[in-house]
Amino acid sequence: AQRAQQAHAEAQSRWKTEVQMCQSALQAEEKQLARLLALA
Repeated sequence: AQRAQQAHAEAQSRWKTEVQMCQSALQAEEKQLARLLALA
């Protein structure tokens, strides 16, 4: 049971880092789009 809990916690933390990476990538793209719109 303890091993299952540990695996679950690892999967959750991995998922959280994936989400954070996606969010930062989206923010970077939004900044680029804003820059392009400002130039247009």
